[in-house]
Amino acid sequence: MKRIHVEQSLHFTFRGKVFDFAPKTAYEVEDDVANHRFIKRYTLSCEDLTPPKAIKPEAVKVEPAKVEAPVEEVKEAEAEKPKAKRTYKRKAKKEDE
Repeated sequence: MKRIHVEQSLHFTFRGKVFDFAPKTAYEVEDDVANHRFIKRYTLSCEDLTPPKAIKPEAVKVEPAKVEAPVEEVKEAEAEKPKAKRTYKRKAKKEDE
């Protein structure tokens, strides 16, 4: 169901039903009537009246929380990493006089 307001007087026949619309008056009509291209052309506003579907509690899935490693394990893992070797040689300092 939708609530529509039309901008001018309309006489509309749809699937054997006759609709007479007056300007700037609210009408509750089926979705097919409100979505018809002729009605859409003269519609000032259209409001959906169908209630939103409720989400079933069993349909909602809760993902388990990710557990991070304790700080001690992280420090141990960092300590196990080999240190990078230098790829260059330092020049010896020359002492003058």
